[in-house]
Amino acid sequence: MHEDSFRIASTQIAPMFRRIALTVAAVFCTVAAVRAQQEEKLWAVGLSGGASFGINESQNQGLGPHLRLNAIWLHGISSSLSPEIGFGFVANSGDNPPIGFSNYRNSMLPVDLRLRFSPFASSSWSPYIYAGIGAVHWSLGTEPPNKAADAKASGVAAFIPLGGGLYHRLSKRLGMEISAGWNASFTDNLNDAHDGRNDAWWHAALTVVYHFVRTNDDFDEDGLKNDEERTYGTDPRNPDTDGDGLSDGDEVYRYHTNPLNFDSDGDGLRDGDEVNIYHTNPLKVDTDSDGINDNEEVNRYHTDPLNPDTDGDGLTDGEETGRYHTDPLKPDTDGDGLSDGEEVLKYHTDPLKADTDRDGLTDGEEVLKYHTDPHKADTDGGSVGDGVEVHRGTNPLDPTDDVPKK
Repeated sequence: MHEDSFRIASTQIAPMFRRIALTVAAVFCTVAAVRAQQEEKLWAVGLSGGASFGINESQNQGLGPHLRLNAIWLHGISSSLSPEIGFGFVANSGDNPPIGFSNYRNSMLPVDLRLRFSPFASSSWSPYIYAGIGAVHWSLGTEPPNKAADAKASGVAAFIPLGGGLYHRLSKRLGMEISAGWNASFTDNLNDAHDGRNDAWWHAALTVVYHFVRTNDDFDEDGLKNDEERTYGTDPRNPDTDGDGLSDGDEVYRYHTNPLNFDSDGDGLRDGDEVNIYHTNPLKVDTDSDGINDNEEVNRYHTDPLNPDTDGDGLTDGEETGRYHTDPLKPDTDGDGLSDGEEVLKYHTDPLKADTDRDGLTDGEEVLKYHTDPHKADTDGGSVGDGVEVHRGTNPLDPTDDVPKK
């Protein structure tokens, strides 16, 4: 009896394996062709083996084989979403000893299209979940005499695969994953008994994955190969690991900034803003060396971080804000006709006071027009202040005309 059953099962399964072999060849040819056109993407094929058991009217479900060949376009839609197509072979069996009504043995050829979502991927470990749609061809090999009147011995039905797994990259070419899933069919005919509810099956599998990629691939296309990303500690599935507006590759090879720190020089500006907006040096806190860091120049003083003397008055922006408290955006803070630099460096007057000696003349008038001393209220020492002399028409440089003649 057992030998006959084995012979019958072998006769039924052999054509299925021939179909699977043809499918394997077709998938490999397809992937190889696509590889030439999609070198920058990660294509892989996997061969799975595991166990399955049915979800139907039978009380006792036996474990059956689960085999599957799949092709995966890893990172094909985005860094987290990958399409997958698969072809398989599943055999389920079960019995119901008290009545024998739901004894069955079937074989199934499922074909499905899935979408894998990998939210927490790293360079070598990737947990994922999946969902999809497929079609399954089933064929019943064992049917009891008291099967359901409307049971079908074979047919095709749609099904929905749901599940998850954990993928591990073993090398540049090989990977491995473990997975488990639930497959809900749209038919109640996967076994002989009917209860008005559609049948389904569970499976668990171990998959060996082969990658059709270049030796040094770049998942996120950021200019760093995956091996390099592991070296630098960056995320191979995020082109801008630190979110600073510069790709990891540009940070490492072009700007030499830290791809793990959004502000490499610690000046308060993101590296991407320094490079793309302000054109400052993301490796120097104070690009123009004027004594004010780039962030304060941009956001506090609104000075030019590329020009040490924004207003061109002869004082650096840092000297104006930190030492003399003048306005780095105005060349003549007190409006006296002398630039802040001239007041500080040449005439030694107060750049915050228009009339340093309080004689009624601005420092600029004294220096440029009347040639009086901006530090002395009475330049000629004749007892009358410079401003008074100028306004009454006497010479502030001649003391003899300070006192009216008798």
